[in-house]
Amino acid sequence: MFVNETRKERIALGTMLSETSVVEIRDDRLCIGCPDDFHLDSLNLKKNRQFLQDLAQKVYGAKIQLDTIISQQVLSKSVASSDKLQPVNEIRSASLQKHPVVQALIREFGAKPINR
Repeated sequence: MFVNETRKERIALGTMLSETSVVEIRDDRLCIGCPDDFHLDSLNLKKNRQFLQDLAQKVYGAKIQLDTIISQQVLSKSVASSDKLQPVNEIRSASLQKHPVVQALIREFGAKPINR
């Protein structure tokens, strides 16, 4: 719900947030695991951090403090959650097909995936 609300107001930030995972929740702190430095730096920008904290308070009715870290848990969580273990490229390809921009390209221009 939080990611969807973020996407409604800031699609790029919401998309980045969807590629992260919750590592820990303790007291009023939420620790988010990022897959790489790009995600970490983007979420740590003061305007993005403040926006997410304000939105979390609006959505959940509680004030929280965001902490972000690099975490391998993000990839392993998506692999572990599938019923059958798929190669990482297949997982990335499947999630890419669901990306809003890719969906718009397919819908508006009839784009098709390229097999490598």
